[in-house]
Amino acid sequence: MNTIDLTKTTFIIPIKIEHKDRYRNSQTTLNFLNTHFKTNVIIHESSSTGKTRLDYLDSLGNLNITLMENLEESSFHRTKYLNQMLDVVETPVVVNYDIDVI
Repeated sequence: MNTIDLTKTTFIIPIKIEHKDRYRNSQTTLNFLNTHFKTNVIIHESSSTGKTRLDYLDSLGNLNITLMENLEESSFHRTKYLNQMLDVVETPVVVNYDIDVI
C-alpha cells in the first residue's frame, strides 16, 4: 500500500497515558497514521510518573515526530498543550487529533 504524502500537514496530539488501554490506543492510532501517511506529528505527553510511556515512537518511520513532554504534572491541560504545539508547527495545515480516534 502506498502512503499518502501529507508532509505539508502536522497532526497535533495531546496525550496522557493513565491506563494500558490509552497506551494501546496510542499505538494503534500512530501505527494507522504511519501506515497510511507520510506526515508530521507533534505529541504533547503529560505524565505524573516522571518518564515517557511512548517507547515505540522510533519504529514509526513515515512520521516526523516531535515529542513535547510534561512529565511532572498530574493535571491534563488540553487547551494549554494544543496552544504550545501550535507555537512550534511549521506547516500550513494543522490537524487537531485525538489519540483515541482513528
